[in-house]
Amino acid sequence: YLFNKDIFITVICFTIVIYIIFACCNTVILFKKITIMKNIITLTLISLLIIISGSLKAQDKIIKKNKEVIECKVTKVGVKIIEYTQPQFSSDVSFSIPVDRVERIEFEAGNVINLAEQYSGTRSYNDSKKNMFKIDLIAPFTGNFTFAYERSIKANRSIEASLGIIGMGFNTGDDNPTGAFLRVGHKFIIRKEAYNNAYHYTNILNGFFIRPDLNLSYFSATTYHYSYNPVTGQDLSSYVRGDYFSAALMLNIGKQYVFDDAVALSWWVGFGYGFSNSDNNYMNYFYSHTLTGDNDFPLAISGGLTFGFLY
Repeated sequence: YLFNKDIFITVICFTIVIYIIFACCNTVILFKKITIMKNIITLTLISLLIIISGSLKAQDKIIKKNKEVIECKVTKVGVKIIEYTQPQFSSDVSFSIPVDRVERIEFEAGNVINLAEQYSGTRSYNDSKKNMFKIDLIAPFTGNFTFAYERSIKANRSIEASLGIIGMGFNTGDDNPTGAFLRVGHKFIIRKEAYNNAYHYTNILNGFFIRPDLNLSYFSATTYHYSYNPVTGQDLSSYVRGDYFSAALMLNIGKQYVFDDAVALSWWVGFGYGFSNSDNNYMNYFYSHTLTGDNDFPLAISGGLTFGFLY
């Protein structure tokens, strides 16, 4: 229990003064009047004790995960924070602490809220693994090998970069492509999938996401160029080795499933605007994306399916 120090000192001083007055009066007044004064003093002391007891404030206890104890008066237990006041400050001054830092709350009445048990199946942002290494499961069947790295930068944001080695795959055909592409994006994870109550995240990289990114692709490949001379009737078609470059700004949507904070499976599709140095009649697939439509407004599309490891 805590009490107001100023009130306590005032009561002591007042009691001493009363007894001094009583001692002085003891020599000049009658015994009967002294008895009356004693009764008055007794009633006064009882009243002051009631005032003191009214100033006493029972304490609640917030036990943090690091075993630190905060003795206070809990005023609100919210989804994300716990609010409380402390007796050494005015009641208008309110303090707060994130729920994920608290193990339990012990109330003055004896009730206990065990937050550690309530959220035992979830992790806080600081406890979660923030890095992931991925490989694209579809890429080898489209003539390349793609791996990616994702890093969480805050609770619902991450940065992802992919590097594709063009020519490392099962379906390169007669093109014999060699080159690489780079994809860099900023992922926004939709919050209702990313977290549970009170900053407790099912996993910080889990959930639906929107990811704008930039794709850059450069490679060499052999393509078949068809041409015909109507005058001579001669077929002038030939295989030509050329260098191809393309860039695209994409907006991707997808979902990432994280299992046991260890592995993840993710799918995504994207649409955007791109350009290249190629006539689309000869080359429109650039491994990081595909260009469709005409050269005035080439629409870019992309997609992927990845498997990742968290660490």
